[in-house]
Amino acid sequence: MSDLVKSILIQFGITTTLLGALIFILKKVFINLVKLKIDEAFEKKKLELEITKERQIDRLRRTTQLYPKVLENTYRLRNEIRSITDKIKLERIVTKDRVYSKDSFQSVDISYMVSQRNTLEELLYTSKVFLTPTTYQALHDFKHHGYYLEQRINDLKMHVAKGIDEPKIINPIIEEIENTFIMTDNLFLTVDRDVTTKMNP
Repeated sequence: MSDLVKSILIQFGITTTLLGALIFILKKVFINLVKLKIDEAFEKKKLELEITKERQIDRLRRTTQLYPKVLENTYRLRNEIRSITDKIKLERIVTKDRVYSKDSFQSVDISYMVSQRNTLEELLYTSKVFLTPTTYQALHDFKHHGYYLEQRINDLKMHVAKGIDEPKIINPIIEEIENTFIMTDNLFLTVDRDVTTKMNP
């Protein structure tokens, strides 16, 4: 064989060997880069899942602390509204269709009802994100009924204190108070059902 052919074959052999080595090296680098990217994506996903898990645990912890408070508060508020309504109804029964005295309804104390309603309002402000829409709406309506009852009871007391004592004026206010209690009682049942279901899935 001629020197030229030998030289070409040697050059070809060297080039092929170098090319093979380069391909081998590039293949290893590419595999390592792909593996590194997969590992990075895996670690990122693992971190995201851990953060999500921690958030869910925190939400569950807050919810399990919140719902008993919500239930206790609405239970106390509903019972106080019922007690006040019963006192007002009793005064109406005792008075019958006679004129109410200036002392009528003055013994009805709404301070505890107002305190419980304010507690409920604060719970709504701090916990809206943890409440289901149904529970939040029922509690929100419950709170508004508490405001309305406070206003109507104060109106009732003011009327009789000013001598506006005719049953035709006073009795409709009492009926509004009674109807509002019925609505709050129904809202309590909604909250009780929703919270109990949420706590005991």
